[in-house]
Amino acid sequence: SSLDVIYANGGLTSTLGHPFLAYEPRAMGFYTYADWEANMEKIKLSRIGENQVYWFLDSKSDVDAKWEKFVAQKPDIVKILLLDAEHYEKTRASGKAGDKGLSPEVAEYVVRKAHQAGLRVYAHVETTNDFRLGLKIGVDGFAHSPNYGWNGKIEDKPQDDLTLADIKLAAKQKVFITPTANIGRIETTIYADGKEDLQIERFDRVVERQKTLFNLMYKNGVKIIFGSDYYAKTLGVELWYLHENKIFDNRTLLKIAAEDTPQAIFPNRKIGRLKSGYEASFITLADNPLKSFDTVKKVGLRFKQGFFVELSKPKN
Repeated sequence: SSLDVIYANGGLTSTLGHPFLAYEPRAMGFYTYADWEANMEKIKLSRIGENQVYWFLDSKSDVDAKWEKFVAQKPDIVKILLLDAEHYEKTRASGKAGDKGLSPEVAEYVVRKAHQAGLRVYAHVETTNDFRLGLKIGVDGFAHSPNYGWNGKIEDKPQDDLTLADIKLAAKQKVFITPTANIGRIETTIYADGKEDLQIERFDRVVERQKTLFNLMYKNGVKIIFGSDYYAKTLGVELWYLHENKIFDNRTLLKIAAEDTPQAIFPNRKIGRLKSGYEASFITLADNPLKSFDTVKKVGLRFKQGFFVELSKPKN
């Protein structure tokens, strides 16, 4: 009857780095960007969520000083933040909040300590070089594909994108990649007079790049898994984006969503297949989703570890 879920608990970053602005303003009661801007100096000095939903690690000595307390919170995985890490010193000197992550040296040290503790490490990345750094220091997975927005410029692709050599190395190291492709829609949205306007020309190029890049990854053995990167929303956000924009075919979408993703989350469990010896956790659908993908929304029966799950009906 319980939810099957794992937690990273808090992001490991440098002082004022991402995800500081995702949590601290809300902990202070500031929920709009206007509130954030008006109270930024107060926010930067606040530390309500420190050592809980975010950890500031500016040096190896910081890691050593806080590591025991971090591990004591029993995270299931470790989430590190890499935001243009090769220019870490420049962004750190700016004093801005949210535009930085760990330095390359500290990130590598964290990965080493996490693996010694038997913990997997996933890295938030922004740039191609962040991705390459992640491979170099031995992360187990990536929370984004790099250049998901490529700075809002109308270009055929980012100036520096993943190469086939990068992709083959990722496959060789058996890392997992959560593309969060749907962010491409956000990154192509401009805001004027309070209205959202999707830049169609640029969005079409975003989708075309995603289709080429993700299929190249998949065909070369990279372990793609799905996640949405949205608060309070499910995997469906990413799944429908990929389906509607024909980035993967139905069979590939279903395999990644129903088999590869849960197996990546729970690598020590036999789940995601209808096969002898596997957990009897499955759903039934009204039709064949290979032919009509919409049928994934039409769930009939639900079973978890062999037990029938009956949803309670909403009260009028």
